[in-house]
Amino acid sequence: DEGRKRLARATNRASAAASLREAEAILLCRRGELEEARALLEQDWLHLEGTLSVYRMRSVWLLMAFIESAVAEPRDQAGVEEWLAKLRPFRAEEFQHLAVEWPALATFLNAHGLS
Repeated sequence: DEGRKRLARATNRASAAASLREAEAILLCRRGELEEARALLEQDWLHLEGTLSVYRMRSVWLLMAFIESAVAEPRDQAGVEEWLAKLRPFRAEEFQHLAVEWPALATFLNAHGLS
């Protein structure tokens, strides 16, 4: 019926919007625009959590850990560990696809035993 069709379209739009935000954040991070990426993710955090699967959120949590590690003071890495805790346990090479041609993320993954 028409109600189910509308619900399906709305769900598809919500999923597409969340996927777009994730992709935008990745691009911002790859360009070194970390504060902008964090602001984008934080702005839509509830939408991301409510729409993306846990598997997809793991990539977002990784981005937040990466951002935090880059912008936090060296002695203030507790925030990084909070994000990394959400990723454990992880599968070997789970995040390698994100690090392709992104040396900073590859280094981060290696430094934190995620590669």
